[in-house]
This record gives sequence, C-alpha cells and structure tokens, in this order.
Amino acid sequence: MQSNKKNRVNLVLSFLVLMVSIIIHVLHRIFNISEFWGHHSAEQLTVITNIFLVIPIVLFTVTILLYKKKSDHPLIPLFNTLTITFSSMSMIAGGEGMVEYHFSIFMVVAMIGYYEKINLILIMTVLFAVQHIGGYFFFGEYVFGTNDYPFSMLLVHALFLIGTSGAIIWQVRHKRKLIGDLGEKEQKQLKLSGIVDSLSLTSEKVIDVSSQLKEMNQSNQAIFKESVSYIQQISNGALNQKKQVEDNSKFIQEMTQDMQQIAKTSSKVSDITKMTEQKAEDGNNMIQKTVGQMDNINQTVKTTSETVRLLNDRSKEINGIVSLITDISSQTNLLALNAAIEAARAGEHGQGFAVVADEVRKLSEQTVDSASQIANLVQSIQQETDTSVASMNQVISEVEHGQEIVRETGKIFGNIHSSIGNVAEQIKQIFQASEEVSYVAQEAHKSIQKVTTIVDETSDYAQKAVLTNEEQLKSNAYLTELISTLNEITTKLEELMEETSVVDDH
Repeated sequence: MQSNKKNRVNLVLSFLVLMVSIIIHVLHRIFNISEFWGHHSAEQLTVITNIFLVIPIVLFTVTILLYKKKSDHPLIPLFNTLTITFSSMSMIAGGEGMVEYHFSIFMVVAMIGYYEKINLILIMTVLFAVQHIGGYFFFGEYVFGTNDYPFSMLLVHALFLIGTSGAIIWQVRHKRKLIGDLGEKEQKQLKLSGIVDSLSLTSEKVIDVSSQLKEMNQSNQAIFKESVSYIQQISNGALNQKKQVEDNSKFIQEMTQDMQQIAKTSSKVSDITKMTEQKAEDGNNMIQKTVGQMDNINQTVKTTSETVRLLNDRSKEINGIVSLITDISSQTNLLALNAAIEAARAGEHGQGFAVVADEVRKLSEQTVDSASQIANLVQSIQQETDTSVASMNQVISEVEHGQEIVRETGKIFGNIHSSIGNVAEQIKQIFQASEEVSYVAQEAHKSIQKVTTIVDETSDYAQKAVLTNEEQLKSNAYLTELISTLNEITTKLEELMEETSVVDDH
C-alpha cells in the first residue's frame, strides 16, 4: 500500500516535471527567449536537443503503462527516477544550458529521495555525472551554455551534486536505522507484553489442564482397575477360543480328508461314466444300424409279398387257361367221337379218318388229364401262394412292429446316452467342487492355525497388558503427585505475572 502511494505521487511529479521541460523547449524554440544569449546554428545540436526531449516522454509513457498494469509494479520507481532525471536534462538542453535550469537537479534529488531507496539516488547521481562530463567534452553549449565552461565550475557542480546525493543517502540510512531501532524496541516491548500475556493465559490454562488431568487421572485409575479385570477375562476367553479353534481345526482336517476321498471316488466314477457313455453311444449306433437293417428287411418282405401276390394272380390266370384248355379238349374229344362215328359209317373210305379221329380223341383225353394235373398243381400253388401272402402280411406286420420297437429302443438309448452325458458332467462338477472344497478346507485349516497363533499371542498380550496396567496404576499415583506440584508452581507463576504487570504500569 505504501509503495502504491509513493508511485502515484512521483508519477504526478514526473508528469509535472515533464510538462515544465516541454514548456521550456517551446519557450526557447518558438519564442526565442534565449535570443539575448545567441542561437544555435548547428544541426547536430538540434538533433541532440530533440533526443533529450523525446527520451523523458518515452520513459513517462512506459511508466504509465506499468502503472496501469500493476500499481505496485517493481519497475515503476526506476522508470519514475529515469523520467524525472531525463526531464531535468531535457530542461537544461532545451534551455541551452542556462545555469538557472541546473537548479532542477536539486529538485530531482528531493523527488527521488521520497522513495528512500539508495540505489535510485545512485542511478540519478551517475546519470547527472555522465551528462556533465559528456557535455564538458562534447556538447558543452547544451549543458553549460558555452563550450568554454571552466573545469573548476564542473568540479563545483560535481561536488554539490555528490554532496547533496550523499546527504540524502546518509539521511535515508540514518532514518532507516532510527526506524529500525524504534521498531526493534517496540517489537521487544510488544514481545515482552505478549510473553507476559501468553504466560498469564498459559498459567490459567495449565491450572485448568492440571485440574482436568487430576480428574482424568482419577477416572483413569478406576478405568485401569476395570481394564485389568476385563483383560483377564479376555485372556480366559482367548484360552477358551484356542480350545474351540483346535476342535474346529481337527474337524476341518477330517472334512478335508473326506473331501479328498470324495474327489478320488468322483474321479473313478467319472472314468466309469465315460466308459458307460462310450458303450451307450456304441449301442445307440448299433440300434441305428439295426433300424436301417429292419427298414431293408421290411422293404424286401414287401417286395416279396408283392411278387407272391403277382404269382397268385398269374396262377389264377393259368387256372383260367387250363379251364379253357379242358373245355377245348372236351370239345375236341366230342368232335373226335363224332368223326369216328362218321368214319364207321363211311366204311373202308373212312378207316383212315377213323384212325386219325381216334388219335385225336386220345390226345384230347391226354390233354384233359394234363390240364387236370395242371389245374391241381395250379390250385396247390394258389393255396401255397395264399398261405405265403398271409405269412408275408404277418411278417410285414411283425417287421413294422419290430421297427417301432427298435426305434423306441433307439430313442431310449439316445436318452440313456444323453442322461449318461449329463451324469458325467454333473460328476465332473462334483469332482471339481470337491477339489475346490478340499482346497478351501485346507486354506481354512491354515487360517485356523494362524488364528490359533493369534489367539496364543492375544493371550500373551493380555497377560502383558495386565502387568502394564498394574504399572500404569503406579505411574498414575506418581502423576497425581506431579500435578499437585504443578499447581503450586503455576500459582507462584501467577503471582510473578501480577508483580510484572504492576512494574509495567509504573
């Protein structure tokens, strides 16, 4: 906050000094108020004058930008210093080195001293020294108003500048030291007062805390006594738990052995089931082949039955033909008899015809006999054929029934195969589950062994805790004595604080 105020004040002063510099340039360039001392005719000097005019304007612009960006920017003091310093140089150059404008240097020293920063004063002093030395050797008219300025006067300027800057620096250092001493004294006083207040508060807190500690200690003694009893009960309970854990460990170990036996049996059953499944699959394949063979037999029997039926039909046709032959033979026999009668009537002329008729009659009789035999054979064939057809129909019925039985058997074998597969899968799952249960049981057995170890340790710790609590009871008794002593010391400390407060008031 202090830095912001100083930056703002010096920014205003920089602006005012810059305006004065510009006004001096206008007065000397436009109104020629320096005509009495003569004019500059060299173009190089005019360029130098313009340079001195532009530099503070640029520096002031940069300072404004920094201030807008951040009012406490660390570079603002430096640029304010440069702006004021070069504005003073611009006044001297614009006023053609008139001695009157050199007094602006002391104004600049006062403005820069407001920052109370030795480095800024040194920068300003160095810049003015460079200006005066450079002006003396190169462009004296714009620093001293003439090129024949005495060196002794330059030394006087330098001595006054150094003296003024040194005085300001010494004042700043001395002021800092005084402020530091005062601040240190005030800090010590504040620290002492704070220590007294802190001691007073601390003593009050110590009394409160000691009272609370005393009460807590009394409560803790009762609690520790109860804790000893509880811990003893915990120790006894740990021993009982140890016995139960050992019993559980034995039970789990037996269960593990049983599960391992189940796993072995399940493995054997799984192998047998796989063999049974293979046999069932082979039987199912054989049934399927039997079904195919029965289908072939059924087809063959049907074909044979159809053939026998056709044979029966052909036998009936033969029987009809035989009847026709018998009829023809009977008619031939009658014709032969008639021919023999006619031949007998003809006498000698008909003897030859009679012989022929007699032969024909014999042939017709033989034909009738043969036809009769054929008819008997055909009738026998028809009877056998009918019997065969009936047998074939019975065979077809039995074959179809056998096919149904075989198909049902095939379905049953398929179900058996499927069931055996399911059983095999379930047995496999049982085997895996038994292995997992066996593994879990083994892990549980290990865990129980660890628990047994922990229970043993707990029992040991409980016994140690009993001993520790007994020691703690003794320590609490000693702590009670210390608290009483602390209360006495705190009371004396309060009396000392009251005496110190009385001294400070005086």
